[in-house]
Amino acid sequence: MHIFPYAASEKKQRDKISYKLEQIRKFRNRIFHYEPVCNDLCLLKQNHHCMIEIIGWINKEVTDWLPGSEAFSQLHQKAHYLLSTNN
Repeated sequence: MHIFPYAASEKKQRDKISYKLEQIRKFRNRIFHYEPVCNDLCLLKQNHHCMIEIIGWINKEVTDWLPGSEAFSQLHQKAHYLLSTNN
């Protein structure tokens, strides 16, 4: 698939790409329908990882740039800590 030039050859299968894109679509829909997305931090992290992976399949330079420009990891750690101390 030409749209994902940096995907590993074993991941350039329609079913694998479709599955990941479907997970991102479901996550996006939850956000746009004002559903809580922070209740399951593990799922939140999986969705984040999936989005970064898809971006990397399209453009490797963006994934090299992203860690310094987004705060997901720090926010995820804080939320995990806060949830664990409240229980």
